Amino acid sequence: MSMSSKISGAKDRTSLAWFAEGNYVVYPWLIGVARYERTDADTDDDTKDPVTSLIPAVVAVARPNIKFSLEYKLPLDDASKKNKALVMQMNYAF
Repeated sequence: MSMSSKISGAKDRTSLAWFAEGNYVVYPWLIGVARYERTDADTDDDTKDPVTSLIPAVVAVARPNIKFSLEYKLPLDDASKKNKALVMQMNYAF
């Protein structure tokens, strides 16, 4: 994903973000996920390094309309090492 920002009163900037994800079906109701993300908020600014993260996750489908997920965001670059996060979600659709 690429974006160009032109905001009056601020310098123009170009951002770039991409990810790669793999899924493995352990059981029909249990899925393992691994995602690698890289985000560069300003590609023209060489003083800030891009943010890279590895996100392993487990998704469990309890019913066709109920899904539980648990994911852990593990930053790989030194600048965002303190931004670790554990996220638990329950999604319901009807």
